Amino acid sequence: MSKRKRRILILIAVPLALLAGLLVYGKVQVDRLEADGLRLAETGKDAIQLLGEYAAGIKERDLDRVLACYDPAYDNGNEGTWVERLESEKDGVRLYRWASESPGRTTREDLAARLGAFLAELDHLDQSKLKLARVEEIASPDRATVRSVLWLRGERRGGEPFEIRAQLRLWLRRGEGGAGGFKIVRQQLLGGETVVGDGTGFTDIAAEAGGDVRAPPDPPVSPPQGGARPRRCRPPPPRRRPLRRGP
Repeated sequence: MSKRKRRILILIAVPLALLAGLLVYGKVQVDRLEADGLRLAETGKDAIQLLGEYAAGIKERDLDRVLACYDPAYDNGNEGTWVERLESEKDGVRLYRWASESPGRTTREDLAARLGAFLAELDHLDQSKLKLARVEEIASPDRATVRSVLWLRGERRGGEPFEIRAQLRLWLRRGEGGAGGFKIVRQQLLGGETVVGDGTGFTDIAAEAGGDVRAPPDPPVSPPQGGARPRRCRPPPPRRRPLRRGP
């Protein structure tokens, strides 16, 4: 083969090799994005199922059902005690801010005592939701960190109307060997407000005090099509609804 023919073959082979490499790289990236999208969808769906079960347990004031959402070995070394601090009072409506005090170890037994005391204060609930706001991290197929919004509305003992909005960060883990759904292994209070009283909606009085805790709808968790990167949809602004008046 002459030098001229070899030169021509080299000039043709090099671009073809580069093109083939780009095609392989593109295929690998598309496969990776599809795998990430499917994992996000599966994680979001399982997290929503856990949060829904938690909210249902609160609605029914079923302590065992709520505790079943926590890992049997739950042991949080820096959770502290969640308390409500009076922020303001206007026209018979009180606004409380949530805070975490006395950081220290919290076991599942501690959770049972605190949740039991909280549920015992409730007369009934008209609304009980724990919504998935964001999947913050997927450390592995068996572990994830999510942000959620707790939204409760009803009456406490004595017929006093109340409404709660709180933001929580939850660390989730599946059962041993990845079996079963997620359980909560750790939680963190990010902020929250409680409005107690009759006649003024949560959004109005919280806005006056500088609060901005909203309960977004569950984000879509369907797998992306064609390898597209999943996108988070911005939720519509919440409707303002007044607290239900007591008898």
